[in-house]
Amino acid sequence: MNHSDTRPLAAWIIGLSFVSLILPARLARADDKPKPDAPAAAVAVPAAAPEPADPNERAAEKLKKPIKAAFKEIPLQDAIGFVSEVTGVDIIVIWRTIETTGIDRKAPIDLNLKNPLPADAVLRLIFRMVGGGLESNIEDGVMIVSAPEPKPADAPAAPVAQAAEMKTEIYELAEMIQKGDGAAPAEKQAEQLLELVRKLVAPTSWAENGGGPATAALLGTKLIIKNTEEAQTEVAKLLLMLKDKKN
Repeated sequence: MNHSDTRPLAAWIIGLSFVSLILPARLARADDKPKPDAPAAAVAVPAAAPEPADPNERAAEKLKKPIKAAFKEIPLQDAIGFVSEVTGVDIIVIWRTIETTGIDRKAPIDLNLKNPLPADAVLRLIFRMVGGGLESNIEDGVMIVSAPEPKPADAPAAPVAQAAEMKTEIYELAEMIQKGDGAAPAEKQAEQLLELVRKLVAPTSWAENGGGPATAALLGTKLIIKNTEEAQTEVAKLLLMLKDKKN
């Protein structure tokens, strides 16, 4: 074969070899180029519940917020102010009317609850501790605390509850008594519950407090109450609340 005839063939072979070496390298570099990140998946964020449009409803909702009550002989006005501060609800107290009923704004409040209660329930307990003569309502988003208007001097006084209007109920306290290491004796706990009833339910009605003809006594873990039907209802509510908190 003539050497001049082999030159085109050799050039073709060399060119093919060059292509086979260069092309894979270029393809590899193309693969190394950074790829755009995939779009992040959208995360649904739950919308916050809208506040009630009505200012009275907003205030009432805030007063359902559970709060802790640890009052040790603090003035009545400060206890009410504390509830206003922690809930963000303005509370206006009509002291001029309240003090005509004999309730002092500096009356000591001794209330120590182990578990949080709705703020409006704490207020009701505070009101009871000064005799239960206070009432409240919400106007334009503001809580107004006052007392019933005093009756004219010549108005006949309400008759004192007579024994015939009394009824006797027996309440079992065993389920509300703490057990286990560190718990006070059952008799001591029952006495504390008795004192709490006298303090929070119609305080001026109990003979033991120097008031009316109502009585409260213990027989083991049984609480024997003699009082009006209205007072018995309040006693039952209080004991049920204490039982629910213990459970």
